[in-house]
Amino acid sequence: MRAWPPDDSADRGPLGAPVASVASRPDAQAGPPDASAGRGLTAGPAASTVSGGSGAGRLGIVGWLRREMLFASVLVGVMVGLTLVYQDRWRRGMLVVGVVLALAGLARLVLPTRRVGLLAVRGRAFDTVILMLFGAAVITLTSAVPYLGP
Repeated sequence: MRAWPPDDSADRGPLGAPVASVASRPDAQAGPPDASAGRGLTAGPAASTVSGGSGAGRLGIVGWLRREMLFASVLVGVMVGLTLVYQDRWRRGMLVVGVVLALAGLARLVLPTRRVGLLAVRGRAFDTVILMLFGAAVITLTSAVPYLGP
């Protein structure tokens, strides 16, 4: 009877495909990774900011804003709408929120996934339908409330 896993399991990956050992690879090094050669990960501040660390480097809030410009503009638009609601201009504020959501759905439809950043939650069709649906629902419900006037 054969034992499971087979004896050569140390040289196999998770799907059973053969994996070359580190020593047999041509790019293998004898010592620790050399940070100046650009191989491996370093534990310096640049590595922590690139991997989403504390943000105390070039890629702090400014880097995030550059990468996520569309998402940040959607957040700003919703905040403007909610500020208007807070100032007792609820109809105008909710219309702004609805239009921002509908525009976010349109942007998700036409822009590539790498450009929309955090607006990409599921597939393109799902994200577009949900954002457009929420935007249309907010606009419709806001418009359906009768104006009582002062």
